Amino acid sequence: MLGEKLKFRNFFRLCTMLLGAFLFLAPNFAFATLGISPPSVVVNDITREYGQVVTVNILRNEGPTAETFAVEFQGQDARFLEGPDMITFPQGVTIVPYQFSILPKEAAIGSYNAKVLFLPQTGEGGVDKGAGTILRRGVQLMLDFSVSDKQVIDFDITNVNFPQTEELLSIILGFQVVNNGNTEWRPDEITVSFFDAGSGNLITTETFDGKKIGPWRPGETRSELVDFESKLPAGQYKGEIKFLVGGEVVFATTEDLQVFSPGTLKQSGELSSFSASKDSYAPNEQVVMLGTFRNTGTIPVLSRMIIEIYSADDQLLDTLVGKSFSVGRDEITTFRSFTEFSNEGDYKMVGYVEFGNKVSNTQNLNVNVTAKSLAVAEVLPADKWGYIWTLLISLIVLLAFGILWFFFRKRKQVEPPVVNSPIFSNSPVITGTCSGKVGSVINIYANKVIIGTTKLEGVAWQFVPASNTLTVGTWITATVTIDSNQDGTISDKDRTSAQSEGVTVEANPLGSASFGTTQIPASPSPLQPQIPQVTTPVQTPVQNQFKHQFKHQFKHQFKHQFKHQFKHQFKHQFKHL
Repeated sequence: MLGEKLKFRNFFRLCTMLLGAFLFLAPNFAFATLGISPPSVVVNDITREYGQVVTVNILRNEGPTAETFAVEFQGQDARFLEGPDMITFPQGVTIVPYQFSILPKEAAIGSYNAKVLFLPQTGEGGVDKGAGTILRRGVQLMLDFSVSDKQVIDFDITNVNFPQTEELLSIILGFQVVNNGNTEWRPDEITVSFFDAGSGNLITTETFDGKKIGPWRPGETRSELVDFESKLPAGQYKGEIKFLVGGEVVFATTEDLQVFSPGTLKQSGELSSFSASKDSYAPNEQVVMLGTFRNTGTIPVLSRMIIEIYSADDQLLDTLVGKSFSVGRDEITTFRSFTEFSNEGDYKMVGYVEFGNKVSNTQNLNVNVTAKSLAVAEVLPADKWGYIWTLLISLIVLLAFGILWFFFRKRKQVEPPVVNSPIFSNSPVITGTCSGKVGSVINIYANKVIIGTTKLEGVAWQFVPASNTLTVGTWITATVTIDSNQDGTISDKDRTSAQSEGVTVEANPLGSASFGTTQIPASPSPLQPQIPQVTTPVQTPVQNQFKHQFKHQFKHQFKHQFKHQFKHQFKHQFKHL
């Protein structure tokens, strides 16, 4: 029995904690379509001269359509942050990197903090911040950083390789640099010596000027492809690669190079998607266009996005040329382009990618510019259903909690005992019934002052009061104390019922002790013969007590059995729902 109580208490506490967690997090479950990795960033020893680059990944649950989120820097130290004011997910993309800079040019040496918020845009280009402190369908990054005057140079060079090439194509070297220091870094020069893989003979040595590469800012990770003018005949080679700074070698490695005959390799790519963040814009609102390109060839290529903008009557209005990026074999990259229109109307964009010496397929995109955007109507249904689902789930959880609380309260309540009546001033015992456990303590009171205790045996109890206790008019009540932990002693953990209904002590109706149906006078006269008088049988106090005890015993036993049977059946069915 004790084990069942502990299980019930633990289950009740677990339900309470789960309910509290749900009520606290329900708004985020309903509206949080974004995630962020990592959720917090700590950057130490930033210099005023170079600042720091921070990159985080923004995630969303699903990506059937393109979606744009606004970016806000908040906090007292947000003035030191710079970065794009929006981030866009292309169609089908669920993870997008976001990069921003910490530029403490005028900051004193010390510690700082700020927040970066990613919020959904409304149909008119505004920001939907939700209510209170909860970001509706948004996410935030916690940023802590410190400014220092000491310089740290720390970098890693990884993924050094020679992609496969052909006789008539230049040799390409690929590598990645991670700048872990707090100053800008780039090599002064990169030298490559090519050796024949079979004989080991030196074929040629070539140097690449590091100034042609943009420096890696503190915290930045970037991959680069550099071209060498050498064109080697078909064959197997080994390239000895050295990165130099100030005339000293800071990194060296040897990699294999394979050169094929002309026509062996191919350059190919596909523009798999071309989309905008939405279909309708307001005048002078920024239009974000996204193109997803996949290198389906066998060698890395330098690629850039080209977008031609046409009016409704097919007149070429503008051509947007994007920045070149290196795309490795079988890699996918997303190009982002931005523009805006001051005049209302319909516009058509034609997008394609130039890669290597080839051009990808083209894709068309139509957008409408109007003073009153209709895009806000597309947002309302999602928010509406989010609120409805949150309300329904909350009501279900609260209902379940209410049922559990009801049974818990019923379980905690102790039903008071019953004092049998009538009680006469010369009654030898006080009796009653109780639905509690066998061994429970019955406390008997006279005018609310305890006069003794007894133990419950079965459903009945009895108590022999001290002489001269039962005076006429005395108010007799009782309570029951249940030994909850069954340790044989009464403690604060044990439960005591409320006072029972009281019974008033009555005067003895015959003025003598009465037992059975034969009455013996209290003071017989010696002159009169003592002849027993046969009277009509009447119910004596003992008989009344037996009748009352049987009535209450049957009533409480039936009530107790029906209550526990119904309770356990309902609990068993509720458990298996």
